[in-house]
Amino acid sequence: MQIAEAADTPVTESPVKVEMRLLNYAYMNLITSLIFNNPWAIAEPFKEVHKAKAATEDAIKHGKLKLPKNNDKIKVFIEMDEQFHKDTEELLEAARRRNMKWAEGVSNKLLTACIQCHKMFRN
Repeated sequence: MQIAEAADTPVTESPVKVEMRLLNYAYMNLITSLIFNNPWAIAEPFKEVHKAKAATEDAIKHGKLKLPKNNDKIKVFIEMDEQFHKDTEELLEAARRRNMKWAEGVSNKLLTACIQCHKMFRN
């Protein structure tokens, strides 16, 4: 009976994982948008990432976020996350201005930030 009860219990996913899944979709969409020279398609998925950031911030604020690696460096994680979202705003501005060269440059900066963050905080 305990197994059935456990199966019925909803598992709450980490807000960071939710945000990362949305970010993965947004970044894949970004690549497609860059390839097809379509700045109009860039913004919408990143708006969803921005909304998910609020849940991540709330989890951090209430001490409910545990990073898979280097959890003792949560302040570094917060700083990296803040910079990443600022860079995302820059990307959205490039898209609004239909400046795909600028958007391409920012997308490279975002990818580098993803890799650095995963190296430091993900197993």
